[in-house]
Amino acid sequence: MVVSLYTSRILLHALGVEDLGVYSIIAGVIVLFGFIQNVTTLATQRFLSMGLGKNDISWTNKAFNTSILVHVAIALFIFLAGETIGLWFVNTHLSIPPDRIQDVSWVFQFSLLALMVQIIQTPYIASIIACERMEVYAKIGILDAFQRWFIVFLLTYFDFSDKLKAYGVLVLCGYLFIFLCYFTFCVKKFDICKLNLKIEKKILKEMFSFSSWTLMGSMSVVALSQGIAILVNIFFGVIANASLGLSDQVLAAINRVTGNFQTAFNPQIIKSYAAGDLEYLKKLIGQSSKLSFALVLLAVVPLFADTQFILSVWLGTVPEYLVSLVRVVTLYVLIDCISGPFVTAIYAVGKLKRYQITISVIILLNLALAFLLVYSHCPLYVVVMARVSSTVFLLAYRLNMLGYLISFNVKEYVFNILSRLIFVSLLSFVSIYYANMFLPESFVGLFVLLLISSFTIIFLFYIIVLSNDEKTFCKQKTNFLYKKFFS
Repeated sequence: MVVSLYTSRILLHALGVEDLGVYSIIAGVIVLFGFIQNVTTLATQRFLSMGLGKNDISWTNKAFNTSILVHVAIALFIFLAGETIGLWFVNTHLSIPPDRIQDVSWVFQFSLLALMVQIIQTPYIASIIACERMEVYAKIGILDAFQRWFIVFLLTYFDFSDKLKAYGVLVLCGYLFIFLCYFTFCVKKFDICKLNLKIEKKILKEMFSFSSWTLMGSMSVVALSQGIAILVNIFFGVIANASLGLSDQVLAAINRVTGNFQTAFNPQIIKSYAAGDLEYLKKLIGQSSKLSFALVLLAVVPLFADTQFILSVWLGTVPEYLVSLVRVVTLYVLIDCISGPFVTAIYAVGKLKRYQITISVIILLNLALAFLLVYSHCPLYVVVMARVSSTVFLLAYRLNMLGYLISFNVKEYVFNILSRLIFVSLLSFVSIYYANMFLPESFVGLFVLLLISSFTIIFLFYIIVLSNDEKTFCKQKTNFLYKKFFS
């Protein structure tokens, strides 16, 4: 997260606000085609984890090879769609300075190829997660963060004639390097990744059935986020797009931490369902949502309290709109992180028709709300708040759906976990925001703020949120670490 945010600062200075805004627009269009990857990622992880949960290596290997061929086909489909519909949309519908249109077309080509590489590497990432080799997943993730920093370093060190084009090429090279890392490790270490490129029709049919409904939900999620981005481009301009892109990088950086944390839970959630151990599954869901919330709270409370200074340290020059957008992002990511384990459990069950139709309706209604806010001439941060409202309704529905699918005790969760999380977050936001009013706007003040914030959140979380068993576990672990280092 730290490397990613620092890289964003350097990138802003290397490209400038306008070129960064242009690149953010192109990245948004690419995501419009990349939503299919999210669908197949979920499907691949589910099928590999289910196979390993049933201890059927042969079936799991067949599922892996089927997914390889499926992802290659998807990559080719997205390439054709990008070269036709994508280019047409970029050249005719986006607000781009006339002197940058040719450069934007080149960046679009490099970004499209980078997306194809990402799609083809999906089964290899899913294999590492399903086999629970989290140390490898973490190491490659750290390597990925540093290669992104290195790319931006090259951009600033060498005097490229067109830095926007150069950045597109370097990003593509970075994706190819990370793909080779995943590919080499999986082929050498995992039996389930032995290549035998043959489609198993039965597995393909099951994957298609699972993915077809997931596709609907993913399309609506992309429609909301990228629909807002395109609205911002049309009604507010590329400077606003740059701010929106930077706020999304804050969101992505925090999500990368919580996403990787929840990734460690996901295989266990799916495998426990495959093994029929519903009690362990319910316990994992509660623990994952609580700990994910704690991680995000530690990051977003000081960010919300001292947004202006933190952004000035991060970027040097803070673009217009960014302070308010980052504060909206903190609310969004705090609510959304609770839903992660619910989504995994729902996908493990696999009954997605009713679920996907409902969440798609909720999301598209919020996109309609964003349109109304834009046409009502509301401020930018109010328009982006439509994403926050969608995640509140989605959380409520997912809780209800989980109660229906696995007899999850929704009332107990709401009163014993969710209500406590809300109380701790409100208390933390108010107390830290108030405390920041008495601190100097400097590095010393920020350091003191981080200390006060971290201590307050950890203390409140331990006292109010953790169960007695979890408190006992924390005490035992603390005593173990104390004896290890100080005795």
